[in-house]
Amino acid sequence: MGREAQPAGRFTTVEVARLCGLSPTSVRRWVAQGWLRPEPGPRGHRFDWHHVMWVRRCMDVRGSRPGRAARLLADADARVCATTGAIVAFDDKGGFEPASRQGVLPFDREPAAVRPLLSQSRAWEAFVAARDAGEVGQAQALLERYLQAFPTHAQAWVECGMLHHLRGALDSAVLSLREAIAHDDSARTRFRLGLVYEDLERDADALDAYAAAVALDPGLADAHFNAARVCERLGDRLRALRHLHAYRRTRR
Repeated sequence: MGREAQPAGRFTTVEVARLCGLSPTSVRRWVAQGWLRPEPGPRGHRFDWHHVMWVRRCMDVRGSRPGRAARLLADADARVCATTGAIVAFDDKGGFEPASRQGVLPFDREPAAVRPLLSQSRAWEAFVAARDAGEVGQAQALLERYLQAFPTHAQAWVECGMLHHLRGALDSAVLSLREAIAHDDSARTRFRLGLVYEDLERDADALDAYAAAVALDPGLADAHFNAARVCERLGDRLRALRHLHAYRRTRR
């Protein structure tokens, strides 16, 4: 029978790494680069929940490695677009994509045919603003209202799963992530599902989730690493070695 994790207002480096599927070394590097600014503690850095959410958003950015996404989002007045998953930065001339410097058309100039996207974008940004401000209750309420209006938005279900995971509501996190997969089966969502299953001590299900993740994206190094760890616990050393070799290949 699985266990329910206890809610936490502060996280250690190791806990952030586990929740986000990174190595502790990667988290420390992000801090050293200035991409993360946690509070100093007597035994190391102390992160709060919006640090964890920010790291996860960097890992979900379309067409960008997590470290590059972190650099872009930290160096610019930027956010991740809800409808495309791409990074959009802003300056005094308007929105643009940081990698190409190509301008992004503002919503108020869009034709009437796409006006529904404006309503969806504003509702999503209200949730993001509450989440980033640390207003957990407000963010949860806005997200639930958003999902009532836009129940097929996979990323919203992912966000819902992430909030449940951070709060320790692991069974609810599983349900939300499986709903996200039903609308958009992505490697990252399968990977997140594996993390939750590990916290529930459901290693067989976690391994299935990681296997599905690498089937969708063979280059997802963190999924190979976590799969190797689960295989070790299950006593399947040969499969663990295969995933470990795949992890090392993808990290070259």
